[in-house]
Amino acid sequence: MSDSSSNSKSWTLTVPTLEDAFAPPEQPELLRGKGGDERRYAPRVVIERPIRFRFPTIPAAATWAQGLVVNLSETGGAFLVDGAWDLVERVENEEWVPIDVEIPLDDEGKEKLRLRAEIVWVQPDGGGEGGVDRVGASFVPATDRDRAALRALLERAEPSDVE
Repeated sequence: MSDSSSNSKSWTLTVPTLEDAFAPPEQPELLRGKGGDERRYAPRVVIERPIRFRFPTIPAAATWAQGLVVNLSETGGAFLVDGAWDLVERVENEEWVPIDVEIPLDDEGKEKLRLRAEIVWVQPDGGGEGGVDRVGASFVPATDRDRAALRALLERAEPSDVE
């Protein structure tokens, strides 16, 4: 008779949590901007073009709407969006506010890049209802194909120092 304990193997299973799924990727060294505490992980490029966006966790804003991309980097971007969603309050309350953005890759808008990002700051225009908020968003890790498309879009534009 054989000893069954000598044939057993030990396995360790690590189950990722929701927090692990949205953990930021390892970031490159910080780039310092002009404004004292401003920090960037990648140079920004001015790419002003229309986008479509939606806030999937805000039911009234979960359908696609028109906005504008102001600038982009490999790690995030600044966007002009409809200011009717109390974004400042949501971010100040540390609510996770994802934004889905669809950026045209060509002038005709036939090819599009769709990315998920997390709102990290909001600059309201102060115009009240119907106003426009400028939001800064950090991209949630995308597929290698999406990263390559974003990198190609950035390479076609001239880098700018954005204030």
